Amino acid sequence: MSNFLLALLAASLSTFGSLVLHVYSSRENRRNIYDEKRLDALLTVRQEVESACGNWYGWADSVLDGQPAHVCESRQREAGSATDRAWYSIRRYEMYFPTLKHFGQDMRKQLEGYRSVADDMVTAGGVFDGGKFSSRSLNDVLESMVESSRKLLGYPKR
Repeated sequence: MSNFLLALLAASLSTFGSLVLHVYSSRENRRNIYDEKRLDALLTVRQEVESACGNWYGWADSVLDGQPAHVCESRQREAGSATDRAWYSIRRYEMYFPTLKHFGQDMRKQLEGYRSVADDMVTAGGVFDGGKFSSRSLNDVLESMVESSRKLLGYPKR
């Protein structure tokens, strides 16, 4: 009878040990997947915001450069859809980084600023002035956002 109890105890400990290992590895796996999604949101928001701002810059340049109407309309549509994608990616970023929502507001302000500068230039006519687009403040916002997000993800400073 004692050999049976020893075998039962050994089997129970083995089963319990594998269960604890499985629970721990599942939790770590879920955490890694979540961190990968957060990193993807960070990379996507940066790319989409830069793309949208660049599209507004390009639209204003093509209109004031005298490009054909169909080219200008196409670039304006692309700028609008790029802005929509950027707004979606900002919202996604805010979902994964709720403590950094102020960066989302800053990025939205930058997008609106680029759009309004482009609209003002096209409305006023004349010569294209790329200096009116403040890419430095956009880069400052994006760099601060990336630095804070990397810190939350536990990545070292660049």
